[in-house]
Amino acid sequence: MTDKMQQTTIGFIGAGNMAGAIARGLIKCGHPKERIIMSNRSPEKLTALANELGIKTTLDNQSVCTAANVVLLAVKPQMMREALANIDFASVDCVISVAAGLATDSLAAYTHHQVEVIRSMPNTPSIEMCGATGLYAKPETQDRYGHFANYVFGAVGEYQWVEDEALMDTVTALAGSSPAYFFRFMETLISAGIAQGMPEQAARNLVVQSALGAATLIKNHPDIAISERRKQVTSPNGTTAAALDSLEQSGIAAMADKAVKAAVKRGKELSQS
Repeated sequence: MTDKMQQTTIGFIGAGNMAGAIARGLIKCGHPKERIIMSNRSPEKLTALANELGIKTTLDNQSVCTAANVVLLAVKPQMMREALANIDFASVDCVISVAAGLATDSLAAYTHHQVEVIRSMPNTPSIEMCGATGLYAKPETQDRYGHFANYVFGAVGEYQWVEDEALMDTVTALAGSSPAYFFRFMETLISAGIAQGMPEQAARNLVVQSALGAATLIKNHPDIAISERRKQVTSPNGTTAAALDSLEQSGIAAMADKAVKAAVKRGKELSQS
């Protein structure tokens, strides 16, 4: 499948950070740069990406859809209808949206019901090829064209299909938004370390490397439960136990639940609007 996919022309409408990250990931994974084409309203980003990656660029969205087998819709949600208004998608196999909050039915209408639609929710670690992407499509679309999305998002990390489109709001809460939660927690740990007399750079180095190490342990050993890893670090009546007890008393589980519910709620509001 990979050899066949490398003969596929992948197009991007929109040249923002996520489009650039995906294009870089594809090229690093061996996708031919001459089989990537990207459009944008203004030339500055296109020029930078063309110089960096050697991809084809154009100011004309239709040119992307004429050249590409699969097209990623990487414009802002509020700009999507206008960006797609006058495009003929007849020669495109499928489109993949990376715009948050736009349902597949809306995307189908914007594409004049000419093409199959896949919805995605990648997150910013895709920039470093360690992203987490949620994917949804109607069952028949996933069966026929899901391999396109697997190929694209496998180049920038890992992906997870969901069977119910309503769960895409939860995907946003758990993956799209969650890097910010982890960043915020790291900020608070660093600040707490500084308050205990640790130099800022030293505190940052220790916290960031510990976060990376913890995630790597979980990632590389999926057969070991996260709770088991926590228990391995937590000696009875030790320093870790004292810290965890404090977190539990502060309501860490309730805070996480409340945060996810707030993100899901806001996602649904944005989708409806």
